[in-house]
Amino acid sequence: MTQKRLQKMGEILIAQGLINEEQFLQAKGECAVTGERFAATLVKLGFISWDGLTDILGEQIQIIQKKRIGEVLIDQGLITEEQLQAGLEEQKKNGEKIGKCLVDFGFISENKLIDSLSAQLDIPHVMLDNFTFSSKLLGIITNEIAWEYKVIPLYESNGIVTMAMADPTSQRIIDHLKFKTGKEIEPVIASEKSILDAIDLNYTPGSGPEDDTFKESLVADGILVVSKVDMGGKPPAGEDTQVEQLLKTIIAEAIIREATAIHIEPTTQHYQLRYRIDGALIEQKPIQAEEYHQLISQLKSLAKLDSSGKYMPLQGQFHFPYKERQFDIQVSTIPVMAQGKSINEKIVLRIIDQERIPLSFDQLGFFPDTRELFEELVRLPDGIILITGPQASGRTTTLYTVLKYLNTFYSGKKNIMTIEKHIKSDIEGVFQSQVNPESGFTFTSGIGALLQQDPDIIMVSESGDSETGGMIVMAALAGHLVFSTLRAGDCAGAYTHLYDIGIEPYLVATTVKGVLAQRLVKKVCEHCKEEYEAEPSLIQKIGFNSGIRLCRGKGCGYCNNTGFYGRIGIFELLIPDKNLMAMLEKRPSYDDINKYCLKKEGFDTLWLDGLRKVLSGVTTIEQVLGVL
Repeated sequence: MTQKRLQKMGEILIAQGLINEEQFLQAKGECAVTGERFAATLVKLGFISWDGLTDILGEQIQIIQKKRIGEVLIDQGLITEEQLQAGLEEQKKNGEKIGKCLVDFGFISENKLIDSLSAQLDIPHVMLDNFTFSSKLLGIITNEIAWEYKVIPLYESNGIVTMAMADPTSQRIIDHLKFKTGKEIEPVIASEKSILDAIDLNYTPGSGPEDDTFKESLVADGILVVSKVDMGGKPPAGEDTQVEQLLKTIIAEAIIREATAIHIEPTTQHYQLRYRIDGALIEQKPIQAEEYHQLISQLKSLAKLDSSGKYMPLQGQFHFPYKERQFDIQVSTIPVMAQGKSINEKIVLRIIDQERIPLSFDQLGFFPDTRELFEELVRLPDGIILITGPQASGRTTTLYTVLKYLNTFYSGKKNIMTIEKHIKSDIEGVFQSQVNPESGFTFTSGIGALLQQDPDIIMVSESGDSETGGMIVMAALAGHLVFSTLRAGDCAGAYTHLYDIGIEPYLVATTVKGVLAQRLVKKVCEHCKEEYEAEPSLIQKIGFNSGIRLCRGKGCGYCNNTGFYGRIGIFELLIPDKNLMAMLEKRPSYDDINKYCLKKEGFDTLWLDGLRKVLSGVTTIEQVLGVL
């Protein structure tokens, strides 16, 4: 048993008044000398009875070597090999954790299973049947949070709250509890049934902190609810309305879970709430009709949008402070047909975290050889450098990283300016402008204005139309270094796109100094990464040798059991040589450019860069296949 786990067991017993600090230290010293289990030593010294101990701590099985839980249960004689195989077969069918399958089959009791899990996780198991709870401490979370997350606070020491949890491996739940309570959380494990029984016995419905900044909304029938609010009235000074509290809770939860967007949507059955996490939309508890309409009103007020504009798209933004950090929330509304009978509004909130972008090139996913070539490219004195890829491929993040790198490299001695559709992050030392078409400030007029500001480096966030494309070419010919984006699939497609919008081939060949194409793939979770032997059919499909071992995530509390945590880029970088430049002047076809690139020494396609990341254990082959 580790010292950390022994210390936690002692704290639990001291908090319950079953032993004192002096007795704990004496038993701890005795354990160090004899090597006996801590629980047995307490009983031997007469500090506590065995019944009293197991009432609070259970059996506390000690396991020295970490193994898979199935192997541990077999080694302990708690299940047979045949029972484990039956549990694994059931797990394949229903996707449940192996422990639950074994309990459902009746092969092992829940308490025996949790004792083994407790030892494996090095987290104490607590029996709650005879536990004495502090009513004051229970008030740090609401009844609803306790029920939803299957947690209950046990005691507090030095600002750290020990919390009984049915799933103490869920980092997401722990982080949310930290946010809700403002305290550090130390998890211990207890059975789900015992936690729910303790909540039922010790909480009253609706109980919880009365002065919490983000007061909890009630949960009824799986629907997020707040009490009805008269939006016409004003709350007392310094107090939030219920709908403001609900909105804060929704946004704060999204930030905790590192979501990039929040979708609030009318559907045929209810008003849906979804978070975009690592590129995927994850459905949350629905919102009731009256809260939906009040949220729309509140969001329009915050973003300074026309509240009467129900039948037209609207855009705006507001700032959201959270834990001494400032987030920009971009609001977009669009009218949609809802429930087959009326026009309603779909809302998307994009969450811009100023501290997460820009990143370094290494963090973006560049291998060292590609990074060195790209750094040399972006330090050229003039020309056009294009970042291309579909929507949501990380192009803007790459551009911001480039601007940060250049400002640092030149020590602020270059005049770096941008013209953007939406400014997503403030970059120190870079002068950023945002278009406003309603007032006549477009990309075309904006580039003209920037050229009067004596810039060295210009970033134009979009250049897909002929007018803007023509302007950036003129800026490059005038001796400026220009960065911009295109929505082309790869490097070859970027050139043909420029031809299609009317840029003369000789200008393309002369001004475009390099193209970076990119995609985003999910990263394998480092906390549950495991090696496996890939299926022969898959190996054959991608052209590898048989027997190759790849990596994947098993799923854990840190990654919300998805096996993935975060995203990373895959790239292809094309820097044209003299032969390619001569070819580009003749307006070659996509196929001609692509064939030349494939033969070019040192050119790695998106596919090859993706495979390198698969072989490095960064992502999975399924992720690469899914974006190419």
